[in-house]
Amino acid sequence: MTRLGAVLVSAFCLTACAGSSQRPQAALVERSHVSMGSEVRLTAWAPDDAATLAAFAKVFDEFDRLDRLMSVWREGSDVLRINAGAGGPAVPVSPEVREVIGTARQVSEWTDGKFDVTFGALSGIWKFDHDLDGRVPPHDEIAVRLSLIDYRALEVDERAGTSRLARPGMQVHLGGIGKGYALDRGVEILRGAGVTDFMIQSGGDLYLAGRRGDRPWRVGIQDPRGPANSTFAAIELANSAFSTSGDYERFFMR
Repeated sequence: MTRLGAVLVSAFCLTACAGSSQRPQAALVERSHVSMGSEVRLTAWAPDDAATLAAFAKVFDEFDRLDRLMSVWREGSDVLRINAGAGGPAVPVSPEVREVIGTARQVSEWTDGKFDVTFGALSGIWKFDHDLDGRVPPHDEIAVRLSLIDYRALEVDERAGTSRLARPGMQVHLGGIGKGYALDRGVEILRGAGVTDFMIQSGGDLYLAGRRGDRPWRVGIQDPRGPANSTFAAIELANSAFSTSGDYERFFMR
């Protein structure tokens, strides 16, 4: 072989070997899963490879695990056991549920009780889920249950690993905070797996990290009175949480 031929072969080998070791090209990767009563949607600007998909699967598993602890529909959940024992002895609950209850109490104190996870006493009187019946409960029925709402009567003992409701009839409902906690756990999982540019959405709760390729993530707010999938505002965000709520998802009219 001539010296020129040897040089060309060597150059070809170097190029091929370098190309084979490169990380796969990043692209928009999306997957979804139903958990905590909503669709959980994961979007990442990352290689569509086994590592990214494995990280997605871990996030979905974590949402399901937390749902089993915090749900008011899943038999045996920590929250249902707290509610069943209202007025009685404290019950053992997971560290995750104790953490969420502790955070909820702090927010309740900040808002003078405007946020209160013991609103569960009212959750069955207004029906907006599969039990929707279009009924407006009478004032006296509401007043009786209002007396059962008091975040100060929801106790947590970190040393014993327990929680209790002080009065019979009280109920905890983590619908206003549980998804946000799961979202935070999802962020930790993705970052721990090396995924840096992503978006997690569960219902009206959203977290965005990094960028979508060469541009920021851009999210829109759905127009509740406009055509399907129309938006009335948009914003660019990175490494930020974003939450919306509307009267157009679950409602009835009389």
